[in-house]
Amino acid sequence: WKLTKKINREKYILRKLESEKDRLQFQAPSYILDGLHNKSPYLAQSIVKGNQYHFDFNQRNIYENADLEQKIFNVTKALVGLAKIKSEKIKKVSSSEIRKKYNHYQDKRNLVQDFQLNNLENLDLKNSIIHGDFVPHNILLSNSNKYISIIDWTDVDFSGVVFFDLMHFFIHVLMRLRSSTSFEGLTSVLKLGFFEENQVSKIFQSSSKYYADQLGIDYDEIQLYFYYFLMRYALYENKKISKSIQAKSIPTHIFSMNDSNNINNLQLEYWSSFLNYSLKNRSSITIWKDSYLYLRVL
Repeated sequence: WKLTKKINREKYILRKLESEKDRLQFQAPSYILDGLHNKSPYLAQSIVKGNQYHFDFNQRNIYENADLEQKIFNVTKALVGLAKIKSEKIKKVSSSEIRKKYNHYQDKRNLVQDFQLNNLENLDLKNSIIHGDFVPHNILLSNSNKYISIIDWTDVDFSGVVFFDLMHFFIHVLMRLRSSTSFEGLTSVLKLGFFEENQVSKIFQSSSKYYADQLGIDYDEIQLYFYYFLMRYALYENKKISKSIQAKSIPTHIFSMNDSNNINNLQLEYWSSFLNYSLKNRSSITIWKDSYLYLRVL
């Protein structure tokens, strides 16, 4: 039944995207049919032609990648269109609900508590449909280079929150700069994207400003969206890691293989640690500062 439910969600979003295609800044597969084959549910969709939307840069050539800003801006425009889709299926999710679930997660896993989290103010989150797995390899560029396509809608979420797909995307762009899969390797690139002044953080700033402007979000709320995104993402990754542990398959994109003997201790979970770091260093966040965005210090 879980697979059937997932297929029904994907069926709905593909049909919805088809009905909205004239105003969207991206293309998506078209729904063809669904049914049962050997008692297993399936969904057939059209083939999307194009090439993977590469973000080919590294620590050495990051300042020489002239088209990086345009690529990220094209993605941002696409996500604005997705966030504006109206649907009766969109479910309201509150910031207090996210924080409550996250606190339960921390208690269950004996993670280090951060007192600043309890002092974080609530936010009237703007809910929307989100892709749910918005990463570079799910973005295709047409052969004519005129438009992008977004594929793999199996994780579509109708209880999503605006900014979550965009922040998810930012983080996975940064992951391409990692020197290792260790916690230190991830933290170093997250600091580069969110706590330092450089070409990438400036691109993130301008994209965040455009996204906020288009969706009517106050600039002083963006940092709160960032914190609540990290909480939600920590829950998402914890669920994925737990399933991998049960299947005896270590998620190497999250953990260093050298830490495999401690895999059941989810204190190694990245996103909780980075959230704590962000709360402790909130005044140092550069992504929403200076001439790009005004950021109210909490």
